[in-house]
Amino acid sequence: MIKEYIHENLTGNSEHVLMARDKNKDIEITGVTIANVHASDTVYVDLFLRNKTIQKQDPIVDWDLIPAVYTDLYIMKDVEITQNNTLILEPREVDYNSKKYSLVMQLNAADSAVDIMINFKKER
Repeated sequence: MIKEYIHENLTGNSEHVLMARDKNKDIEITGVTIANVHASDTVYVDLFLRNKTIQKQDPIVDWDLIPAVYTDLYIMKDVEITQNNTLILEPREVDYNSKKYSLVMQLNAADSAVDIMINFKKER
């Protein structure tokens, strides 16, 4: 296993894919730190797993019309991190099957801002 890190500043209320699904290599998260870096506001954080499946047509009429269906499983939803505070997640709280799911984060407001650090080990 190779030790790797993600250090990112996330802003806005768009979904951020932190770790994309990799059907060939599993990961082991060893630590997650989420710090609210907004100057004055509380941030509410969603952290979830996303599985994408393809809706099958029988028979296939048009490849461009095959819709993707997403299933989200929440690790945490609307967790409050007040101004100048940090949330630390233990490895067991974010242990998941990275061959099946992507790890996604979403903040509550357009002006939200957090720094996130993820330490993990990845199969070679």
